[in-house]
Amino acid sequence: VVGASEGKAMQTVFDAWGVGGYVIDNLSFKYILCPIWGNNNNTDPVVQNCTFEWQVCRMHTVTSEEPTEGYSIIGDNIYCATKNAIIRNNYAYQCSNLCTFENTEAGVSMGNYIVEGNLAESCGEGIRVIGALENSFDKMILRDNMIIDMGDTYSLNCFERFYAITMCTTDPVQFAKEIIIEDNVCIGSKYALISMNESLDADFKNNVFVQKGNGALIYLYDKFRWIWMKNAFE
Repeated sequence: VVGASEGKAMQTVFDAWGVGGYVIDNLSFKYILCPIWGNNNNTDPVVQNCTFEWQVCRMHTVTSEEPTEGYSIIGDNIYCATKNAIIRNNYAYQCSNLCTFENTEAGVSMGNYIVEGNLAESCGEGIRVIGALENSFDKMILRDNMIIDMGDTYSLNCFERFYAITMCTTDPVQFAKEIIIEDNVCIGSKYALISMNESLDADFKNNVFVQKGNGALIYLYDKFRWIWMKNAFE
């Protein structure tokens, strides 16, 4: 699915607003602002075996005659405000991120969220969790993903923060009852490999974290504190 034509970019391919039980399998998406979109009325979506490349980040959308009073919009790759989402065995290259998940509606249970077996290279961010409320999810599993060079090359046009895995919320809440981050390989991020709140209870197991130079391992969002690789195990 190629979204660019005559200098314009397609905004969305799958607008799964309120749709449940769908599977998106073995497709290739290029030059699209937000290829897959959903809301929290969705249930049980699966996105697997797809490639996402050269995603268009629509920057500096001017809403007035004065550019300084305009605003910017960024496209999310797989935007999953859905219940029981599974994102597996996909490839993302030169995109704003691999996938974004959020929930800002109180009293809505988002069930389980699984991201596994994906490869992301040279994007703005890898896996992004934002805007979640206390215990929004029953379980969040980030497993067996490879995330390489976030904040590299093309994605510098993206104003996301350059992390391999982002799990920070505006208020420091425990957004999932159980968080498992295991068997992932994260290599090189312009800012830090992990962004999270200090109070977040997450189980990290058997991950490989490699940072360039003396880059940061973790940014503690609620404390405005960087933990550098050289100090990580002190």
